[in-house]
This record gives sequence, structure tokens and C-alpha cells, in this order.
Amino acid sequence: LINTTASLEDFLEMFDEIEEGRVSLFIDLEGFQHGRNGTLSTIQFTFAHQPDVTYVVDILVLRERVFGTVGEHKKSIQVILEDPEIYKVLFDARQDSAALYWEWDVKLAGIIDVQLMELADRGRRRRYLSSLEKCIKKYVELTPEESEAWSATKHACRKYSANEYGLEWSLRPMPEYRLDWILRPMPEILLRYAANDTTFMPALYDALQYNLEGAG
Repeated sequence: LINTTASLEDFLEMFDEIEEGRVSLFIDLEGFQHGRNGTLSTIQFTFAHQPDVTYVVDILVLRERVFGTVGEHKKSIQVILEDPEIYKVLFDARQDSAALYWEWDVKLAGIIDVQLMELADRGRRRRYLSSLEKCIKKYVELTPEESEAWSATKHACRKYSANEYGLEWSLRPMPEYRLDWILRPMPEILLRYAANDTTFMPALYDALQYNLEGAG
């Protein structure tokens, strides 16, 4: 978890390794009803050159420092996010893009949306959009241990939501509608949930890219 100026400055050194014109970053955001009228809590980064690590940056604590702090490479996170030559992979970028723009005046560019890649890969069967969980189960070859750990984090977060609100499982609030995203310190289960979504996004992107290039 990156939630101090010092750790943010250290993290910015990671951007020295990314290359223009290539897929460099896998990104996700979490927050309370995040979108045009919500509140962003965290932004997660997984790097193409280090796909086994996810960095969770605390927007709620660091505020404008997240987007304005400049590293040794003379670029801030905002500059990276707005650079059309630095390709960034997201899953369903609509809410994330709206949240960044309306809350922080960040205009995402250079975006590759893997949800739309999956839609294209389905050919004519395009009546609905798939969830990230469904896409990962369909396209990523997980070991039994990886599959169990990834699903367990999703399940634990949703069970935590249901238990806290005293609701039946079927009536649980989805994580993105939880006020806990704006509480600090952040509950450990939500921190793990935040890091979970980009864990297998590099493998998902590679699988879809392979399929689409083959179809072309």
C-alpha cells in the first residue's frame, strides 16, 4: 500500500521502465460509487515488466499528490495516464475514466479495454458484456491454487459485505457500493480485493490479443 509521500516518490521510479508504443501498465480503480459522482479510494498498477506485483496507491490519503508528484523521470502519474503513447490496459474503463476526469481532471488516453477485446473475440455473440471474473475463468489458465486464491478474495469481500450489513447473501451490497472504501485505515479485505483485479489482467490481455491476432 502506497500511502505516504516517500513511498509514492519511490514508486514513481517504476515508470522509468515503461516504453512508449507498447503495453506497459494494467490499471484498476476502486472507490465509493466511483464514476462521475463518486469518490475514488485507490488506484492499482501492475507493470508489464513486473506482472507478479500489484501496487495499490491510496488516493484518499495522498489526494492531489497522487497525480501531481513528479519522479526523477520528470513525469507524474497524471502525465502517464494522459500520455496516448503509453498504452494502459483496463477492464471496463467507463467508470474509471469518468471518475478520474470529474474528480481529478485527469483525461485518460492510450487505453486498451480488455472487456471490449473479449466482446470482439466472441464474434457474433455480443448481446452482453462479460465480467472480469468470467473472462479470467474463460481465458486464463490458472493453477488450482491460483484459481482458489483469486476467487476466495472475491468471495470473502462479498461475504464481509453481507455480514456487516446483516443481509442475506443474495442481498449483499457489491464492493463498489460500500462506504468502507472511504474509511481509513482501509479494511484488509478491501485492500486485498483492490489488488486482486489486476493480478491476472496481463495474462487475460495476452490471451485475448493472441486470439484476435489469429482471427485477423
